[in-house]
Parts: sequence; structure tokens; C-alpha cells
Amino acid sequence: MTTGLHASRWLVGALACLALADADAAPLRVRGHSALELRVERAPQGLYLRARLTGDEGAPLADQAVQVSVEGLAGRTFLTDAEGRFELLIAATDARNLAETLGERLAVELSYEGDATWGPAQQTEALELRREPTWVELELDPPRAGLQDAQVAVRAAIQSADGPVGEAPIRLQVGDGPELTGDSDASGQVTFLVRPASLDRAGAFTVRAAYGGDHRYAPSEAASVLRVMRPTRLTLRVGREGDERSGRYRFSGRLSDDRGGVPDATVAIVAGVAGQQAASETVAVTDADGVYLAAVDVRELASRVQGVVEVRARYLPTDGLRSPAESPAARIPVPPPPGVPLGWYALALTLAAANLLLVGAVRQRLLAWLSGLRERWRAAPESGPVLGAEPALVVAPARGADLRKDWLAGSVVDAHHGRTLVRAAILLRREDDGSELRAAPQHGRFAMGPLPPGAWRLMLSAPGYLERETPLQIPHDGSFDGATLALVSVRGRVRDLFVAGMARLGHRVRWGIETPAEAARRVSADPAAAALREAVEQAWFGADAPDADAARRAEVAVESIGSPR
Repeated sequence: MTTGLHASRWLVGALACLALADADAAPLRVRGHSALELRVERAPQGLYLRARLTGDEGAPLADQAVQVSVEGLAGRTFLTDAEGRFELLIAATDARNLAETLGERLAVELSYEGDATWGPAQQTEALELRREPTWVELELDPPRAGLQDAQVAVRAAIQSADGPVGEAPIRLQVGDGPELTGDSDASGQVTFLVRPASLDRAGAFTVRAAYGGDHRYAPSEAASVLRVMRPTRLTLRVGREGDERSGRYRFSGRLSDDRGGVPDATVAIVAGVAGQQAASETVAVTDADGVYLAAVDVRELASRVQGVVEVRARYLPTDGLRSPAESPAARIPVPPPPGVPLGWYALALTLAAANLLLVGAVRQRLLAWLSGLRERWRAAPESGPVLGAEPALVVAPARGADLRKDWLAGSVVDAHHGRTLVRAAILLRREDDGSELRAAPQHGRFAMGPLPPGAWRLMLSAPGYLERETPLQIPHDGSFDGATLALVSVRGRVRDLFVAGMARLGHRVRWGIETPAEAARRVSADPAAAALREAVEQAWFGADAPDADAARRAEVAVESIGSPR
């Protein structure tokens, strides 16, 4: 009996509408993948069909209706329990009657229609009425590996209701690679060793293990996913500006993989005493070349840890495409905050009295100079982005006679730096009947056509980017054939709003040099500043990937500040 175990995967991109011209447009629902597993076990009462419905990452789907159709029997509908499971018993007498009338193999079909959250799933199997049902169990150790790792152990086990099946040939295939065969031992297990370097690239590879069956045991198979990650390298350089008590430490370095610098990656600089848990952590984001830069005030660092401190840079990816990385440790001295001797108080009082005399002598000229400086500061133009301004969605190609007016073709890029987005998703919806066409760019480029004439709506999305849409009339003037479509990253938008909001409060942010908390402390105690700081910290340093709500929270915080000060 073949076991229908399929690895869950996320959708290529989130297909949803962001209303730019029509603020009331409802976003599209994004549905995850679902999968059905089926296991057949023989018992004195008959044949048990035990099934399970799961979503992404193997999470069980409870209270979902699944239709079961067995050849020769009436179709039935089952509701899954809290573990996503349900079972059907084919009585022994029914199994014998079915074998005599329809043969020893019957078609079994499981069907799940999906709902607003989960997509549909279907599983078709051949039910063996005479031979003993079997199922294959598959385990990957580890399930994630780097391209440079030595090997991955793939353990397959063949089981039946009576126990392990020994001396059974099990076939294994990783991705589109060659098929391997090994015989199970007395415990029903066989182990295959896979070298990630032989796969030649990073990514997700489907691993399939199958047992062909014999005169006694029915065939079965199982599948899983091996994720091979790119090797990464992280460097760290430390420099100090000023003295060791009142200066600051500057941290810089580069994150790279086998293809070069890794852009837009979050790097944590952790500091602590050797052998103890890290006491301080600062984050930075790499630029287009993978270079990061951060700074920490010595006094702020000394408030958390003192002595000879070890500092490391760490990279913990969340996309499953790259390996974690850590730099070698750098050792820096961090003295405790200095004490104040009694004699310094007397000196401070003396200096204060002298200052009062000096201020009284130059008061008039000093006030006049400060007043002029204040007026010049107020007259200086405000720095930062223009709120509400966004780059053009469509950059049309050069006009020419060969442009196809019933095609949509081109590439999707990052609006900030023009880098191609390989995980973007494109949705075309017809205005009159609501029919849809979808596309996922290959290597950052896409082509859809020829398209039927009429009014369409073009919608773009990508993980971590603001969704955008625009109307499209087919045939068009040729501007959508070879066009460049630009998406704005959520983090980039939140960063620009933070810089603009701090400028309205009278502070020009040095992004990458000072943290949002340091920038917020330099402005007045404005509730909007605290909200803006919270918005940018959640978007850049939160555990979850930022979405459009993060950008909206930052926009609301900036709008509440009011006019520039």
C-alpha cells in the first residue's frame, strides 16, 4: 500500500491586492498547502484505513471535512480530530466480497476541498485486499544541511501490522538524482548516506523512498524534503573612537556566501564575558555588498558587562537557504563606570562659580548668537523622504515596432536598489468576470500572453514587500512588454518613515551608526516617538517577517507627530 506523505511547502509568493487607487479593494486570501497521508493496517475485524490531514510544516488540520471514496463502496465524508486524523474500517466480510467481485486491488481516493486558509489536497491509492499492507517511514538526519557538510543520513524503515519487514529492497531518490537501492535489515531499516555537495546547488530537494512489494506484502512509499543551504562566512572588525571610558566601539564586517555578499541580512553583535551568557546585543543590517556597520557607546556597554569582553558577530538566517555563521571572537577591555572622588566635587563647584561669572560677562552677545543660530536651524530644509511618495510601479521599456501589445512581460525588482526579486508573484484578474491568471518569475523574469482583450487588474507581491496593483487595458500601448515592475520593501519603507519622523522631532538619524533606541532618546518625550521606535524595531529586529501592517503603524506614528518642528 502506497503511503501518501507529501512535504508541505509555502506558496511561491503571497498573492494579495494592495489598494493604491481604490482604498476599499479587499485583499486576496493567501492559502497554505495541505497534504493527506493514508496508512492501511490489517486486523481481525478487517482493514483499517487511517488517514491524516496536515498543513504547512506538518501541522494537523482539525475539524476539516475529507471525502473518502473506495471502489465498490458508497462514498463517505469524515471530520478530522484535533490531530488531523480519522479512520475507516472495511469489515473482513466486505473485504472478501470485494475481492471476489472486483479483484484484489481497489482504487481509494481521499479528497479535501480546502477552505479560506488551506488549499485543496487529493490522494489516490491502490488498496490491496489480499497482500499485507505496509508503510514506509522516512527520517533525515539532519533535515537541513550545508553544501559543504560531509553527509546526510537518510533512514528508511518498512513496517507492517505484524512488525518490521526484513530483506525488503527499498529504492531511494533525492531530487532528480539517480535511484539508489538497499535491503532492509531485521529491524526493517536501511540507511543511505547523501553528500550535499553532489547536489550541486542549494534549495529544497524531495526525498522519496519506495518499496515495490512482493507476493506477501503490498507496495508503499514515503516522501520528505531535504533543505541544502549555502555556506556563509562572517567577519568582524572592532575599532574604538575616543578613550576607553567615554568613547565608543565601532563594529564592522562582511557577510558572504559562495556567490558573494549577502544583502539585507540582519547581523547580531553579541558581547559578554567568556564562558557566560551574552550580556549585550546590537544588530545591524548588511548593505548591497554584504557589509554591515554598528556602534556602541562604551558607557552603555559598561552598564551591562565589564572586564575583558568577548565580542562576536552572528548570523541566524530564517529563509532556509543559507547556513548560520559566526565570526571569530574579538577581545575588548570594558572598564566599570568611574567613581567620583570627593575632591572633584569641590573642583566642580569652583568651575561652576567661574562659569557663572563668565556667563554674566558675555550674556548679551552669547544670547544674540544663539538666537541667530536657532533661526538658521529653523530655516534649514528638512531631510528625509517625502511622506506618501512612492516610486513608479511600472517603468516602461523603450518603444519599438516589435513590442507586443497583448503581452505582459518583464521583471520585478526592489524599488530601493533595483535588485531582481526572484520570489515575486504576479496575479492578473479580469474586471468583467473575475477570472485570474498567475505567474511566478523564473530567475526574476516573467512573460504572460497573448492575453484576451479587455480590462484587467495587475497585482504584484513578494515576501517582505508591500503589495501593489494597477489597472491594465489589453491591448496596451506596449509599455507592459519588457517592463520593469518595482516593489517597495516593508523594512525600507519603515526605515524611511523612521528617519522622516525623527527629522520632524528635530533629530537627523544616522542609520546604521546609532540604534533606533539611541535616536529616540535624543528627541523630546513625544508619545509618537515611542510608537515610531516600536514600529521600526518590530519591523527590523522582530522574530516575525514584517508585513504591510508594520509600514502602516509607522505611517500612523509619523502622521501623529504633526508638522516639522
